[in-house]
Amino acid sequence: IYRRLARRWLSTDLPPAFETYVRDRLKRYDRVTAGAESRDASRPFAGFIDIWNQELFFEAHEYLETIWQHTGGDRHLALKGLIKAAGVYVHLENNRRAAARRLAPRAYRQMKDHAESLGFIANLDRLLDCMQRVAPAPPRLKLNKAFDCFRKAENIFISVQSDAKVAKMYGEIEKLSDKLQRHGDFIN
Repeated sequence: IYRRLARRWLSTDLPPAFETYVRDRLKRYDRVTAGAESRDASRPFAGFIDIWNQELFFEAHEYLETIWQHTGGDRHLALKGLIKAAGVYVHLENNRRAAARRLAPRAYRQMKDHAESLGFIANLDRLLDCMQRVAPAPPRLKLNKAFDCFRKAENIFISVQSDAKVAKMYGEIEKLSDKLQRHGDFIN
């Protein structure tokens, strides 16, 4: 779906900055998709790390939110901190440094206070350090392959829920794109 949408956008007369953005995102989405084909569906956090490491922070936030909604307790709070960490980098990408500086301490505190629930990140200390400093360069996260955060049945359920949300999101993007084209409000 994303390739079809990208082709549609690229077939128009986009300003160079928008064309560069779409082409860059397309490459990143291709890399995540290629990784997804070989990823074990019972390990949804591997998907999050793949998305994060492609610096698709908005998408990482959305993906993790589908998991977070099905958790409780410390795990819920830890994942909420990680979602905020992705939000910090969304703000930094959009040159909203003040917003990133406000959000980073909350992300740091939630992740630090509930670090045992983030054992799937082998280098969590590096992410925490980046949040403390509001580091402009995000860390590449490493998957702790030995960590089993959920039972296999829970992981499969979460994966299915995530896939359904992503499919719905693509559908909404496609509808919006169609609507913009019909009304002539497409980027000129």
